[in-house]
Amino acid sequence: MKNKNTEIKELIIDQEKYTNLKNMLNSSQEDSIVAFECIKGLDMSRNFAAIAFLRKETKVSINRWRLSCQHHIAYQSSLGIPDKENITFAHIELAIVQLRIYQQENQEMYVYRLSDFIKESIESINVVESVEINIKFKEHEQ
Repeated sequence: MKNKNTEIKELIIDQEKYTNLKNMLNSSQEDSIVAFECIKGLDMSRNFAAIAFLRKETKVSINRWRLSCQHHIAYQSSLGIPDKENITFAHIELAIVQLRIYQQENQEMYVYRLSDFIKESIESINVVESVEINIKFKEHEQ
């Protein structure tokens, strides 16, 4: 039987887990503490894009990220993501290219987050009722 730390370390953030963590980080102080505890235990390479996007898309200050997940911030910085408030899609994309491992998982998360951003941007235009984006990924290479 695996212990809790091993289970968290092996966890890969999917869209549902991403949304839950994002909501927790943007919620109460208690919820954000729980979210940060989960994030601290995650494998940095496997969940690189998801954690970077949580930084980008939540209202949490860089100071709080440094205090709660310094090792993730340092890892992201080593891949070229600036240690500042406003990181961009371009910062994350360039870092994924440098990552070299778990690229497919991180690229998929990048595509999902980018498609959500595009969808929300287009739907904010008055004449647009709705937008559907259908993404089909290639099979994972072994």
